[in-house]
Amino acid sequence: IGQTDAERKTVTRAQIVKSPQYKLARAKADVFFDTARDFFDVADFHVYSTRPEEIGACATWMLQQMSKRGYTKLLDCCEAASPFFDWTEERFAECVVKMTIIGISAGCRKVLWSSLLPTAGWSLNYLRTALIDTNESDTAAFHTYGMMTEKLADIESISEFEGRPQNTAAYLAKTPA
Repeated sequence: IGQTDAERKTVTRAQIVKSPQYKLARAKADVFFDTARDFFDVADFHVYSTRPEEIGACATWMLQQMSKRGYTKLLDCCEAASPFFDWTEERFAECVVKMTIIGISAGCRKVLWSSLLPTAGWSLNYLRTALIDTNESDTAAFHTYGMMTEKLADIESISEFEGRPQNTAAYLAKTPA
């Protein structure tokens, strides 16, 4: 957690789960999933992370919450951004692709990047994950995002590739027959 690399603090899952903020958020999520099923058609979540894999964990958790209550809904991630820490231009471009592919393979119908333009007054973490930089120039990630969306336009589904070597990520993209 933190607003900048210099302010970054490592927090464990155990620490988060014990926090009053987590307990309140979890209670609200339970109420939502228990009572709102008839009031929405598409569930949406936002994920800002240093680890692109977290989008998959978030999507899986949301789908599991609905499933264990006996229903399913479409799932979108309408705000995704990474990396928040250890940022480089190369890593930023890589995270655009990884978050999108992992999110779709985990069950998201859509993964939208946040944001196109930097928002004045937001922390450095948000400013540097905008696809257009503060000088109004396209970033490498902007071009990567464009190429990726063009390649994904005709894709029917994306799934993790079974039988991949340990500690590697591989995905299978299917096109319509």
